[in-house]
Amino acid sequence: MTEKSKNGKEKVMTVQEVSAYLKIPVSTLYDLTRKGKLRGVKVGRQWRYLEADIVQFLHGETVSSRLPVYPIERRTYPRGRTKIPARLAVELAGESSLETSGMLRDLSEGGALFVCENRNGNGSGIKKLEAGQPVKMIFEISENGSTSKIEVMGRIVHFVTNREARTGIQFQNLSTKDREVIQDYVG
Repeated sequence: MTEKSKNGKEKVMTVQEVSAYLKIPVSTLYDLTRKGKLRGVKVGRQWRYLEADIVQFLHGETVSSRLPVYPIERRTYPRGRTKIPARLAVELAGESSLETSGMLRDLSEGGALFVCENRNGNGSGIKKLEAGQPVKMIFEISENGSTSKIEVMGRIVHFVTNREARTGIQFQNLSTKDREVIQDYVG
């Protein structure tokens, strides 16, 4: 059924080998892996697949490999999906500061994803943001009847506008108390 290597273990395949075997583009292979339809494991920067998993996929069987299903959490800090109201303040060079409201959609000790509340959907109020800019974020976490106000400095790591303006922020100098509040909230 599947080819074994010389030492009797299952054959391990590269992205290019699997792509050729399935006769599909590499981009389609990555998409199938991302969706969890094919199991793979990332070794350094390279993906590897077991031939047995590929054969199972072709037969329409559920993959029962020992390899983990992508996506694998590669973040240093666990994150939680959230809907926490927040304010973002940015000092723009040569201009007054910009402050906007929105929601934290993802939160971890390392940072957050801030989504602007801009109702017209184009993020026009914060289009001047760029990666690397320092920001101040203010939000409150309510849990078990108590509320903790967190005011943290950070840097923008990515900024995207399409239907909504999304800003990834990496926290800097998070206090021990604030770190513990976020750890408890995220889990």
